[in-house]
Amino acid sequence: MRKLFLLCAACLLVLASCTNDPEHGSSTPAPDAGTVTPVDTPTAAPSAPTTALPVESTPLVSPTAAPATDTTVLPEPSPDVSQPPLPEETFDPDALTLDDFPTQLITSGTAVLEGTEPLYLIAQIPDHDTWLYGLSGGYGLILRVGAQWKNLDLGYLTPRAVLPAMAYGDFDGDLELELALLVYTDSGTGVSIWDLHIIEFESETLWTDCWFAPPDYQAILSQIVTYTHDPSVGGVTIAAGESRRFQPDPALQQDGLTPGAFQTGQCGDSIVSFSVSGDAIRADFGVSLFYENIVPSVEAGSVQADVIFTGSAFGLANFMVVADAPA
Repeated sequence: MRKLFLLCAACLLVLASCTNDPEHGSSTPAPDAGTVTPVDTPTAAPSAPTTALPVESTPLVSPTAAPATDTTVLPEPSPDVSQPPLPEETFDPDALTLDDFPTQLITSGTAVLEGTEPLYLIAQIPDHDTWLYGLSGGYGLILRVGAQWKNLDLGYLTPRAVLPAMAYGDFDGDLELELALLVYTDSGTGVSIWDLHIIEFESETLWTDCWFAPPDYQAILSQIVTYTHDPSVGGVTIAAGESRRFQPDPALQQDGLTPGAFQTGQCGDSIVSFSVSGDAIRADFGVSLFYENIVPSVEAGSVQADVIFTGSAFGLANFMVVADAPA
């Protein structure tokens, strides 16, 4: 009996030590009836806080084939036969040799305009071994003397198809021959113009093309040629230097209108020609008179003059007013 009492007392002491006793400073709460506390079980380290990433739409990715493990050499692509062929090689005057020059003289400008050859012999002076060639289409000349030649950047044919002409002479009085080249450059209704070029041969390879340009001779004519109208006699006196000629006013009617008052005159604007005789060159400049109610102008003969060439410049002298217009 005594042993049973001592055993019960020991159980009460054990139960007392497990309660929350504020007097003895115990702070361990009693577990709830439904809580299970594992004993002697290692606790895992707390995981790091995680932040939820924003949800993004999945990007579209084009599938890419995996690279082949074996390298294959592709053949060269075949040429595209549908492409246009390369342009044919154009004619190059700078690449000519003596064998390339034609030998048959062409006397028809129409044959040159309508021909298909790249080069034509259009004028010649065989005694001086001088030959003039024209490129197809009427633009571009080549002057050849012996084994030397020079390209001349000139138009030489109009729809009238009049070919150039050449003549030698000592035109500047230096006891050396120069070459006069006459080129028909403009044509049309009331228009007929020749150009004068003089080729100076300063050495075998140095040639100078001297051109008597229209603005140059027109400037001279504007100072020399005058037009004086006299209503009392009904006409115009055309004067150039010491030469003069009277041109009556036109009496014709045009489109029901009688010719009106005289306005002005022009010389060397629409009709010009040159001729060579020995060492002399003569110029012929058409004269036009303008009246009210008359279109176009009235042709009134021409003014002729000697061409003066100094070797580098041109002039006019010995004027003469004539009734006939230049041919």
